[in-house]
Amino acid sequence: MSREENNYPLDPSSGDPAPSPPPKPTPPPRRVIKRSSNACERCRRQKVRCSGSRPCDACRKRNLTCTFNVDDQKIMVTRRYIEELQRGAAAATAFEGPAEDAEPQTPSSATRDSHEPYRRHRGRPSTSTTAGQAASTSSNQRPDYHDGPSPFPSGVTDDGQARPYTPASDSDDQQITNPLSASRSVFTTAGNGFTFYMGTSSNWSFTRRILNMTHERLFQLPPSTDDLGFDGMIYDLDWTESAVASSTPTSPVLPAIDYCLHMINAVKFHCCQVFHLFDEDSFMPSLYALYDNPLQQPEPSEELWYVHFLLLMAFGKAFTTKKSQGKRPPGEEYFTKALRLLPNMMMLWTRPIEAIEILSCVALYLHCIDIRIVAHNYIGQAMRLALGSGLHTDMGTGRFGEALVERARRAWWTVYILDREMTSLMGLPQSHHDNGVCPQLPTFLGSVQRTSALRIRIKTSRIMAKINDTVYGADGQRDRKFLHGAKAALSDIAEVADELRHSFPVEREKPGHGVSRISAHLHLLYHQCIILATRPLLYFFLEIRLTSASECLRRINTSETVRNLIRMCLDSSLQSITMLRLLQTQGLLEVFLPFDLDSLFVSTVSAMVAYVLDVHLNENVPLWLQKAYSIFEELVSFGNQAALSRKSELVQLHGLLNSLPPDGSSILAGAHSEGISSVVGDGVVSIDDIRNNVGLATTLLPPIADAVDPCGSDISFENLMTTAELTEMANSIDNLDAEWVFQTILD
Repeated sequence: MSREENNYPLDPSSGDPAPSPPPKPTPPPRRVIKRSSNACERCRRQKVRCSGSRPCDACRKRNLTCTFNVDDQKIMVTRRYIEELQRGAAAATAFEGPAEDAEPQTPSSATRDSHEPYRRHRGRPSTSTTAGQAASTSSNQRPDYHDGPSPFPSGVTDDGQARPYTPASDSDDQQITNPLSASRSVFTTAGNGFTFYMGTSSNWSFTRRILNMTHERLFQLPPSTDDLGFDGMIYDLDWTESAVASSTPTSPVLPAIDYCLHMINAVKFHCCQVFHLFDEDSFMPSLYALYDNPLQQPEPSEELWYVHFLLLMAFGKAFTTKKSQGKRPPGEEYFTKALRLLPNMMMLWTRPIEAIEILSCVALYLHCIDIRIVAHNYIGQAMRLALGSGLHTDMGTGRFGEALVERARRAWWTVYILDREMTSLMGLPQSHHDNGVCPQLPTFLGSVQRTSALRIRIKTSRIMAKINDTVYGADGQRDRKFLHGAKAALSDIAEVADELRHSFPVEREKPGHGVSRISAHLHLLYHQCIILATRPLLYFFLEIRLTSASECLRRINTSETVRNLIRMCLDSSLQSITMLRLLQTQGLLEVFLPFDLDSLFVSTVSAMVAYVLDVHLNENVPLWLQKAYSIFEELVSFGNQAALSRKSELVQLHGLLNSLPPDGSSILAGAHSEGISSVVGDGVVSIDDIRNNVGLATTLLPPIADAVDPCGSDISFENLMTTAELTEMANSIDNLDAEWVFQTILD
């Protein structure tokens, strides 16, 4: 064998092939970390491996928030499930036919369409009309106008003409959407010509939209705005241009020192358990100095304090007045004088903490007398001033002193809560996020409960803001975004439930124990968060109910999750009414502050609508409604003009919902355009009859005239849902998309 043919090297001494070198030891196989199929958003962004746990290992080590995008989550379904979806889609397409080539409607097709599932109108003109369909008023008579998709029910087109429902060609139209989202801008005009934006999460807007939709479906006319309340038109203020221009406005009568101290204590009881409106240590010495020499004009350095004093007197007068007369709010003379003396922002920013307290007082008082647009503006100024002064940071006591830092923290969290909640109640987008908010909670020496109450108050205000951004935001209209926003909100609410139950229980069962005012306030906020997150479903299904009661029930019963969400909204509404009834029996209802009235109003409307959708959700709803009406009567008896306005709207809505036929499909066929009336039962009922509950064949809701409740608080107050129950409800929303779409396509 030649050297070239030998593939082994030769040993130089012997010429024989050299022995092959010993093989290298094989390294142990490396453990391969399997990449999780569901990585969190941070690991996806950093392109690193994710453990898939919640939270994942990487985020847990760095103490970061771990968020998983459920929209990208892959799910596994059977082939049979896909084939059933395909067959259902093919059958639906063959049944409907192309939307552009729709054939003229025949009597048989009209009958068939009346039983078709409800479809959302996308602004397409109807291809047919029915014999009984009435013409409506012209567009210049409509007080509501809008940009974007129509805010009115599908049975009324953009030009105000009523039309029958026809199935649309897009199967997505039957998915659950939020018709109250920000993508639908809606406006309304009052009788005096002022135009108002109807905010997305606004309680006032929610009720007004339901009232408009129901009235238009019955009469093909929008309701008259003469009897409806609007922002800034509930109370009368002595605020004219001539009065503003006056350099020496008339000073109100200075109350006696003992009555002044009584009013200050009333402000502390009603407001200062959850809000910080003044610093007692720095405020009271100046008050005693004022009463030592009441005729002396305030020094320039004391002018800002004097404005603060007048605002607190306005609140004190409102809280201590047993019954206000007329449309002038109690304490109005102090408030208007304070506004005329209030310096502009060029002066206020030099004394930021005191200015923030003053602006918070102005905003809260305006909020109480239903001038909420201006109130939102003032609290916005206070928020900007607080941010510019660094109150949103963790201020150190070494530089400013412990007393000043404590005061700054109290002022900041008051502005924060009011800004969040007023923005949510207005239905407007939040102006700032929580990324840079890091001040500590105030200590409240000697009162651990106040710190706990403030912590829960902050959490509920954040939940409201999150609901406003997710459920009612521009992305909240579509099915997936809306439902995931509701799921996230319920998960956040679940975190508050246990803390509220342990720290602020409602100890009604113990003999001799009354309901704490602060506990009741926090429980009402908790239930209001649940209602806010779930009530878009009420509006969604009421649109269907106005067309067909049977179709509404069928659609609700299609998904157990949907039914449970509606029941949750109803339960929170009834629990709120029960809590307010307990406060009423103890004389603890807030007559001037708006929080009890807001909770009562939204709870009554939600309970009323839910009961009309399905009476079997809770057959005892009429008992709670009578309780609610009696509370309204008491607030009105004390001179609360805002309660009177809310009650007027409830009377109209109550009558309209009571006048709905058993199946709404007959509404359009029986309406008359020239006479403002509708067919209900066997006769024609006018708007005045509906308002007075006259001529109604069968009524679902109890007459408002029967709202007499002498027997006390005899409805049991149930415990809050546990964290596990709320979490289970939130997690059940994950399966709702496939469940709903599958049933919709088969239909």
